[in-house]
Amino acid sequence: MAKDEYIGFRTSSEVKKLLQKIADEGYRTLSQQSEMIIIEWLKEKGHLKKTTSKLKP
Repeated sequence: MAKDEYIGFRTSSEVKKLLQKIADEGYRTLSQQSEMIIIEWLKEKGHLKKTTSKLKP
């Protein structure tokens, strides 16, 4: 998926701190971690096709 769009949203400081902690633990940026969470939710709800791997064999 090409990343050509920007989304900005407001949240509580508690949620931001939790997301930042999770991102830091995974050596990701806050933006990368947030996108991962959103993509996983979309897959779970059936809005985005689940793939087994992004890597080609």
